[in-house]
Amino acid sequence: MAAKDTWIHGIDDAELAKLLAERQKKPACPTDSAPGFTFMRPPCHEDQDCPDEPPEDGEPDDPCRGQTWVWQQDLAVRFINPLLNNECPSAADLSRIETALAKNLSQFRFPDPDVRVSCANGTIDILVWGTRVRTDSCSEQARRRAQIPADIADGGNFGVYVSAGLIRRLAADAFNASPKRLSATGFPSSSGPIHLNSLYVVFRSPNVIQTVIAGYDERPWPDVSFTTTITDHLLDLRQCETASETNPSRFDEILAALFATVSVAVAVFVPVLFPLPAFVLFKDFNALLNQPDNPTEGGVGCRLMEALPDEIALPQTGGVMPPIVMHAMAAAKLDLDDVVVRPKRKKLVIPYNTPRVDDRGILVSAFVTMEDRLPAVRVTGPTSLLLDARAAVTFGVYAALPDDFYGTLFFQWSGGNVEIASPNAARTKISFRRGTVAPGTSFNRTVTVRVTDGEGSTRTASLTVSIYASESDEGIPAVCKVKPWLPVCQPKV
Repeated sequence: MAAKDTWIHGIDDAELAKLLAERQKKPACPTDSAPGFTFMRPPCHEDQDCPDEPPEDGEPDDPCRGQTWVWQQDLAVRFINPLLNNECPSAADLSRIETALAKNLSQFRFPDPDVRVSCANGTIDILVWGTRVRTDSCSEQARRRAQIPADIADGGNFGVYVSAGLIRRLAADAFNASPKRLSATGFPSSSGPIHLNSLYVVFRSPNVIQTVIAGYDERPWPDVSFTTTITDHLLDLRQCETASETNPSRFDEILAALFATVSVAVAVFVPVLFPLPAFVLFKDFNALLNQPDNPTEGGVGCRLMEALPDEIALPQTGGVMPPIVMHAMAAAKLDLDDVVVRPKRKKLVIPYNTPRVDDRGILVSAFVTMEDRLPAVRVTGPTSLLLDARAAVTFGVYAALPDDFYGTLFFQWSGGNVEIASPNAARTKISFRRGTVAPGTSFNRTVTVRVTDGEGSTRTASLTVSIYASESDEGIPAVCKVKPWLPVCQPKV
């Protein structure tokens, strides 16, 4: 007699289906009023028969053997476009969206992202998983059954959903990549007394995410364990309020003062633990440049809110010129934007509502409006520098801040009598040569950046830098040799 086929060891398929059917009828927990659901995927190990493989005595065209497994997405976006009049973009346009998104998910460290874009009645849905699966597998069938959260865009026409599983993985990746020992002041130190052991994330309805960090402090004897909880209250318009509390495993008046230091130390450590780029939901270099890399407060929840885009650029339409006109303009080195027939450039402006948090993760909606996109760029960096009396060169770090461009950006820095470390990067170190400038005098240099996007839009911006050549090194702080832009390094006026 042949052995029964089972997906879960020790439980017949028929019994498992019965259990799941009963579970679906019951609340997920005693306090829930809505029916609960259980979504399961069968386990699969390399040294075992995987459910993706059709059984020898089963139906090859039914890898799931009739079981309704569901594999929910890691990330989802819905856009209800009122301008489409219930019509959808072409299949080619939807395919371009899939390709562009797949390329822009590298910050999630997805091995091979599976992006699926669909449209019905003018509503565009985007579902993303971290890996691809075989088209003839049970996993593929499970993904086809996945459903975007019905309330993803409640209160608006645009919605973003980030699953609890993805958020926990992003937090774990950031924690695993960060130092685990801190000094008493909260900075990474290989010999510091504060040790961090673990991190987990808690989701609390309606709008709270808690980051819980466990560790121990070796300054008392014996060592004392502690738990620091960073509570993020997520508000509208990407705002976030944070509170932090540290609790030791044993407590008295002495430890009260000690763990006040621990709490401060962990709070200082948070920017290192959760760098903003690790949580960016869309690859938006403009947002990265305009937002501080290391805010002083906030856990996983705040980082996710900071990473949401305020605007999303849309590709230009119209403005097509005959090839002979474009060739003549290129020969004359004219900007394509100077022609009478201009392409239309639009962007989505996203004023977010208060996020909703539950066991699924985060859902945040907005009522998106469409506005004109006007490409522009400006340069940021120190405008006053010190040049040591005996130095031949000084330096500053400068960044291009582009706005309203679309697609891949190309940068080109230039300047007179300067040395540019990375002339084709958005951010670069620029060194200014002394030349024949006499001590005790100031001179000016101008740096310029030219930005071009994938559509051909080009803009330039410049910044004038005043450089003071000191008469002597006496009385000049030592820090001015490595940070010549600090106010303390500038000449007294």
